Amino acid sequence: MSSVEQHEEETEFRETKTPFLRVATGGKGPPGNDGPADNWLERLEIRSVFCCRANVNTVDWELYFLVHKFTNIYLLKMETPDGKVWERRVDPKMFCKHYRDYELIAVEPQPTIEAPEGDDNEHSDRPH
Repeated sequence: MSSVEQHEEETEFRETKTPFLRVATGGKGPPGNDGPADNWLERLEIRSVFCCRANVNTVDWELYFLVHKFTNIYLLKMETPDGKVWERRVDPKMFCKHYRDYELIAVEPQPTIEAPEGDDNEHSDRPH
């Protein structure tokens, strides 16, 4: 047997003796991670009254009123159980990650503004 043939046999033997190991890539992420959170706050109309519950809290529901939608910030009013009202400015995507359960209570009607009776130009007490 020549040295070249012997070297080829040793190389084949080494390749089959120990498997080629590599690091597995990818994965699902931490347990309970279902992917990106649903941005349910975006679907609600302005003046919506809703209750929601934090992911870590299993009992208490919080009452919110959606005041205004800006581009990346939503203005909410939160009513505490003792009757105090707090304003919150939240990122809707982050808010929906921490508050997944929600229930729409109502959508408040838009207030109508009535014009005052009479003509504004007929004020005699104003100097002309």
